Amino acid sequence: MKGKIRNIISILLILVGIGLLLFAFKGKWETKKVQDQLYDKFVSEEKQEVNHEKNEKSKEEKLPYIDMVNPIAVLEIPKINLKVVVAEGTEDEIIKYAVGHFKDTAMPGEEGNFALAGHRNYDTGEFFLRLNKLEVNDNILVSNHDKTFTYKVTESFTVAPEDTYVLDKSEDATITLVTCTYDGKDRLIVRGKLEK
Repeated sequence: MKGKIRNIISILLILVGIGLLLFAFKGKWETKKVQDQLYDKFVSEEKQEVNHEKNEKSKEEKLPYIDMVNPIAVLEIPKINLKVVVAEGTEDEIIKYAVGHFKDTAMPGEEGNFALAGHRNYDTGEFFLRLNKLEVNDNILVSNHDKTFTYKVTESFTVAPEDTYVLDKSEDATITLVTCTYDGKDRLIVRGKLEK
């Protein structure tokens, strides 16, 4: 009898483990699929032309949020092997699938503070998971429909969640990347300055 109960418990634990793995992979798969569709949307807005390939892709099933998300740029950080669509806004629905642009901050390449928020965990997006690996002079590339802008990292530091001064306008063209620290209590800030 004890052996039978042990076998049942073992099987249940294995099934729970498999379920947890499938849940994690489903989230990663969905995020990648949404990112791919957002990238296609960004590129198609850039070209502003209808072609056979676009018509074929539009027949593909759209995932949630694609129509409500406005992609404005592509962020690339070579050191941490990151290439992700930047969308307008920092609402939870947006930064679950993309890096979000704080609405009242500058746009890429403009004078002022171009501020972005992204998650760094496996549940809600791992876009900024390795942001803490960036060092002074590392490149941050931002491409909009017109141009690619290169920012150089100037500093990184942590602040309390209520320290919103990091979003304040700056005199120079800067970029500010905001994410949670690993424990979620504070915010990791990475700043960079636009190269001329």
